[in-house]
Amino acid sequence: MRHFLQKYGDSHPVPPIWATVELIDFGKLMQMYQNAPKAIKKPLAERFGVPDKVLGSWILGLVSVRNICAHHGRLWNRTLGVKLMELPADRFPDWHTPHKVDMGSSYGVIRACHYLIRKIAPQSGWTTRVNALLRQHPDIPKSAMGFPDGENVIHED
Repeated sequence: MRHFLQKYGDSHPVPPIWATVELIDFGKLMQMYQNAPKAIKKPLAERFGVPDKVLGSWILGLVSVRNICAHHGRLWNRTLGVKLMELPADRFPDWHTPHKVDMGSSYGVIRACHYLIRKIAPQSGWTTRVNALLRQHPDIPKSAMGFPDGENVIHED
């Protein structure tokens, strides 16, 4: 923002949205999305390949998880206070097979993050790092995180 103001401040009375978003906390970003008209939400959600209501619930869930983590709360075997919406089965059959995802669990949040990150930055290696972390702790019961029976990692499809 400092760079923008120094370089372009004289000719632009208001900074561009990309610069402003860098300064907004996650909760405010969620509020902006929730309060935006459908004409803004729908195309934004389409960029992620999800319905706008699903994206809104995922953002709300991620804010909740961020707050739990920021306050050093227990996350791994917790039912979240907010339940993320599932992707509709008719448009996203792979989301629902071979098992149903508990969207109120840590696993549901991890699946939502995995889905979004594949859209945003498939080269990031985030899923590989999450799986490595899960493998480092084989003693933690993955079922307590909401993983389906027999699942111990996120499939990297």
